[in-house]
Amino acid sequence: MELTDSITDILLSGSTAQKTEPTDIASAMLRAKAGRSSYGEELNRIKAQKISESQNLMKTMTWLMERQSKDAALKRQDELDRRTARNQMAAFASQQIEKYDLAGGVGANARMGVATLVAGTVTVANTSVTANTRVAPFRQAGGGTLGDLSATKINGTSFTITSSSNTDTSTVAWLLIDAA
Repeated sequence: MELTDSITDILLSGSTAQKTEPTDIASAMLRAKAGRSSYGEELNRIKAQKISESQNLMKTMTWLMERQSKDAALKRQDELDRRTARNQMAAFASQQIEKYDLAGGVGANARMGVATLVAGTVTVANTSVTANTRVAPFRQAGGGTLGDLSATKINGTSFTITSSSNTDTSTVAWLLIDAA
């Protein structure tokens, strides 16, 4: 519920706190006639009651406004935290791409790609492979009898992805990472 709706509801329901109703005046007159108290005392009692109701209404409205302010501040902080986390993740990803040269060439010297195993093996030509290059193969789609994947490399020439099953015909993705 919005603050304005809450205040409107309170004001409408508490509107009697702002004025003395005719029934209250009639009640005061009856009490005064019955000798319980004077008419002035009864009106003062009613006024005091109405003032107390008005004060309670003001306290409630103040609490609602403070609560809405706190809720808005929490929402702003939550959005700021999310934006900060997204920015930090993007910065980290950018650093990793630069650090490990993941954005490197395409084609003959690509840093990532896809190949299909034939009889459990595939050789990928790539002259960017060095002694510090890590080859990470990942199965994309299974084919034939699946086996465990491993990789070997020939520096400056190529790398080979091999399955422990010579009937593995899976499609494999690979990623080259140069350790610093």
